[in-house]
Amino acid sequence: LYLDRLNTRKNLHKKKVLDSDIFPWCNNAVEDSAHLFFACPAARRIWQAIGIGPLSTSLADVFRTQLPGSLSSSVSPFMFLLFLWKIWDARNKKVFQTLELDASQTLRAILDDLITWSHRLRTETLKGYAGLWRDFLSSCNL
Repeated sequence: LYLDRLNTRKNLHKKKVLDSDIFPWCNNAVEDSAHLFFACPAARRIWQAIGIGPLSTSLADVFRTQLPGSLSSSVSPFMFLLFLWKIWDARNKKVFQTLELDASQTLRAILDDLITWSHRLRTETLKGYAGLWRDFLSSCNL
């Protein structure tokens, strides 16, 4: 994502793999990383459900997003990578399996992965912070 090497329709079109860079589910918008993760209506609904959406479509700005006071920034990079991963996963389910996940289903998937991934955090303090995120996400509009 950071190096813009994801197989978005724009990148696949540039490589001559696809005839078009248009993402058919998004009102004929070009599917690049900025659109896919931030501007796409499906992605915006996910960020809105989380309640802490980035203010712009810049990847760097995602990691500077203001957090609610109860959440620690110690694990925010971990969390934002999880959010981005699940948006990509939801996109792939749409593209390859024609499954359209709504924001609440994606949020549940984020919670499921958070439980699994938090075991990879090295200290109990970080695991506790991840637990605060889990509690926060559990209270979001499902």
